[in-house]
Amino acid sequence: EVPLATQVKLLRVIEQKSFMRVGGSENITVDLRVVAATSKDLLEEVESGNFRRDLYFRLSVVKIDLPPLRERTEDISPLVYHFLKQLSREKKYEYPPVGEEVFNLLKSYHWPGNVRELRNLLESLAVLSPEGKISAAEVARYIQKQAQFNKSLPVVTGRSLETSEHQLMLQALMSLKAEITALRNLIFKGLESVPTVEAHEVGADWQARGQREVKPAPSMEEMEKQLIARTLREVGGNRRKAAKLLGIGERTLYRKLDKYGLS
Repeated sequence: EVPLATQVKLLRVIEQKSFMRVGGSENITVDLRVVAATSKDLLEEVESGNFRRDLYFRLSVVKIDLPPLRERTEDISPLVYHFLKQLSREKKYEYPPVGEEVFNLLKSYHWPGNVRELRNLLESLAVLSPEGKISAAEVARYIQKQAQFNKSLPVVTGRSLETSEHQLMLQALMSLKAEITALRNLIFKGLESVPTVEAHEVGADWQARGQREVKPAPSMEEMEKQLIARTLREVGGNRRKAAKLLGIGERTLYRKLDKYGLS
């Protein structure tokens, strides 16, 4: 997003550690450290001619890849605790802890807005909910609303049709998992209020047959594994192309390949 002409000037300042003010006549020496962040794949930007190769290598001395929140759901729990604690200090009110059902729903969502969206959601639900308690029903309602909104929202992504289709499939899987989790929670709550029926009352044979017929739905991890495996087959095993089609970084793909035993 930085114009090429500005990139040249920035590289010169980093290399020479000096600059001249607009309208000035003397160089000013500076001792600086540059911390840069981007949401784009800079190597692709270099290849397409939008980013200078020499500036890229000058900036990437110490490189930290931070995957999107949907690819590191293990961070959601500590982030929730942190944001609620922060909110408690700001509002001078002790908010109740979040239940396990809420955590399961939060981990099933794809978080297009990343950490900022998570914080805004927590603050909104905590402030508006009775006694500041964040309920699973409210979280499920938010996820469902966002899923409907994302389906109807036209977005110019700059990606190919194939890449967009794969990302839409991944988002659909995320939304489906959230809906399944919410439905499972509702069923379990309903079962808690149903009187217990002894096995001999319904017949042991019927109960055994019912158990054989009920098959558990595939987990989110299994669906993701199948999607990655199919994508790799489509690109002939080219991992860079597969990562691009899936809309994730190469390092993230390598981590998932190792996780699912696909390497």
